[in-house]
Amino acid sequence: MTEIKRYTLLDILRGMSVISMIFYHAMWDIVNIFGVRADWFYSPMSVVWQHSIRWGFVLLSGFCWSMGKNKVKRALIVLADSVIISIVTAVFMPQNFILFGVLSFIGTAMLLTVLISRFFKKINPYMGMLCCAVLFIFLFSVNDKAVGIWNIKLFSLPAWLYRNYFTAYLGFPHDDFYSPDYVPVFPWIFMFWMGYFLYHIFKRKCLLNHLSYFRIKPMEYIGRNSLIIYMVHQPIVYVILYLWFAYF
Repeated sequence: MTEIKRYTLLDILRGMSVISMIFYHAMWDIVNIFGVRADWFYSPMSVVWQHSIRWGFVLLSGFCWSMGKNKVKRALIVLADSVIISIVTAVFMPQNFILFGVLSFIGTAMLLTVLISRFFKKINPYMGMLCCAVLFIFLFSVNDKAVGIWNIKLFSLPAWLYRNYFTAYLGFPHDDFYSPDYVPVFPWIFMFWMGYFLYHIFKRKCLLNHLSYFRIKPMEYIGRNSLIIYMVHQPIVYVILYLWFAYF
């Protein structure tokens, strides 16, 4: 059976993640920039919301990696976009300067996967996905100087790992590091690779064509243009909120 080139369900899921991200960032602006009190935004529910967006982007990016052409070029474009976001936020929002955000991570993950994809092809995708899931769970707290099961810390990591911006990029942030959108290499690389192996499970089971049976055209459009929407949505959201609070 010939594979259908456009898997619309992936576009729909990516579009849903984009919409969720826009609402989350709008709420973040309302609370942190415009000073509206919303205690629930700092509750575990909000943390789950934030992580669901990251999971969506990272897992889908890993799933789609094998389908893309010009992988290195694409990764460099994503990394360049992440640099633009860092520069813009440093100039216009220095207190909320975005460093090592989701685009920085995805570009890095794409390049790392290019380097080791030959090795990955030798791994059973079921075993690969299981190992990555276990590593993601156990390293989920590595940004907080610990290893555990999700947020249950089993033991602390040595302080010398958390030294500078390079270690922060890897997932070991020093005490003064802050970024409102922080997605480092560890543990998120294992979520990306879960998506990689999930794609190969779908391919092995001849399930990829089933991803084209779903159609929600507006959401597909958003999913196909997720990168440009990601780049421009925050200024647009900010202007809309600024005008709302200024006049209403």
